[in-house]
Amino acid sequence: MAITFVQHSYASVVDSSPGTHEIDTIVVTGTRTEKHLTNSPVRTEVIATEVIEKQHARNMQDALRYAPGLLLRDIHGKTGQSAWIQGLDSDRVLVLVNGEKLSASTGSTVDLSQISTLSIKQIEIIKGASSALYGSEAMGGVINIITNQPEAGWHGQIKGDLGSHNEKNQAQDSFPNRLYSAGNLSFSNNQWDIILGADLRHSDGYTISEDAYHLRGESGYKSNQHLTLGYQFNEQFNTKLAYRGYAEDHTLKDDLVIPGQSPLDRHEQAQSQHLSLANDWLVSNAHALKTSSYVEQYQGQTQADIHRKNEIEFLSQELQHDWSI
Repeated sequence: MAITFVQHSYASVVDSSPGTHEIDTIVVTGTRTEKHLTNSPVRTEVIATEVIEKQHARNMQDALRYAPGLLLRDIHGKTGQSAWIQGLDSDRVLVLVNGEKLSASTGSTVDLSQISTLSIKQIEIIKGASSALYGSEAMGGVINIITNQPEAGWHGQIKGDLGSHNEKNQAQDSFPNRLYSAGNLSFSNNQWDIILGADLRHSDGYTISEDAYHLRGESGYKSNQHLTLGYQFNEQFNTKLAYRGYAEDHTLKDDLVIPGQSPLDRHEQAQSQHLSLANDWLVSNAHALKTSSYVEQYQGQTQADIHRKNEIEFLSQELQHDWSI
């Protein structure tokens, strides 16, 4: 049983009539420059926000579930799933948000369930080696998540749903046992672009079968937050400061069964902070400069029969010169 409620204010209407979407779609992943989808020299597949909404996807794991050529597999020793592309494992698939790399929760693997679909404009997928542009991490392909740009004026959105796992619910208490809530607020004028958003995914856990770990769901929460501030100095120069945060705390009941011992629960915690600064400078009609600097800190730990803890911190600085000949 589920109850869904959606409230929109100042909502805009998207033209999704047949035959217009592909022509108007702009992609950046294949060449790191803006090009119409039909003119991109690198084959790029796009999952639009309309598709994500029809699937009721709450995270990237849900959004990519039916993408052709992608295989989602459980991450060993951890909840969540990762993406394989054309037989190459997730360690060789690069996952980006607006062209910026994400921390890997296990080895070189990004947990797709940690990435919210809130404020996503489209998902761009390149299958096959893209190492020339993105390095050795992109031998299998690239998944680039492009977020929305604010429209003129104030816009807001609130959505969520409540549900129950009925007799499969682990806590065996009253409705609701599952909660999803999300909201964002944006503003834009000739100079300022502001976006603020957050979401929360909470569950009491479920058990469909005692004999299969993949038929059990964890209890706890996962949450994302983001804030973007953009300023247009003039027609030639603009800057953007962005923050993204993530937190999770959940338990998978009776995950590990050791003969002669009581089943052990697996408890996971993680949090990350991502801060970026980007500048675009149109030097002339033929030349453009882009700079990008971002830092990310990630901390995660898993407790079951063993205690695994990982801490990641990286800093990236990029300079891109576009020359139109």
